[in-house]
Amino acid sequence: MKRNRTTAIIYYIIAVLFYIVAIIHFFDDAIGYGITWLCLGSMWLCLGSVYFLKSQNKDDSSDSDDE
Repeated sequence: MKRNRTTAIIYYIIAVLFYIVAIIHFFDDAIGYGITWLCLGSMWLCLGSVYFLKSQNKDDSSDSDDE
């Protein structure tokens, strides 16, 4: 579905923003905050991949009716 794909793209953008903030914290010698933001970015990346795979599975199931 198109909605799941759009949601996945938004989650990927949020993950990139979290990674940017993590890099900023690593360079400011706030390693603890950097690790926290890195983990949050990874969580959003995983959520994006789940929604992306969900959209692919829905697209594939509509094609299986032709068999």
